[in-house]
Amino acid sequence: MKCEVINPSDEVYLTGEGEALAAAGLFLGRGQYGLQDKATGKEFMPIFMFGGTDEWWTKTFGRTFSAYMDTKPHEEIAKVLDTLEYAGERSSMTDIGKNAKSNAHALRAKIKAAA
Repeated sequence: MKCEVINPSDEVYLTGEGEALAAAGLFLGRGQYGLQDKATGKEFMPIFMFGGTDEWWTKTFGRTFSAYMDTKPHEEIAKVLDTLEYAGERSSMTDIGKNAKSNAHALRAKIKAAA
């Protein structure tokens, strides 16, 4: 699934599935970005400016975000972050692509540290 990252700056997209896609959106925006399915225009994940992540996660996926992260899905999430693409030229001072790369790198560092 390809989703637009709902944010106040550039038009960017992430591609992935299910929990890994939602987790990538959370890591990328720290709850300040939502995700909208490009094909249907429907909201995939809301913005969590005022909390509610675990409630939504449990309703949507049947377990809490913490329970998902306990499965150590770091590489799955990093792969979704690697798919970030801009719809056009980057136009804002916010570098969402750099943030995606940084988050993917940090997740992969956790994998190496655990090995």
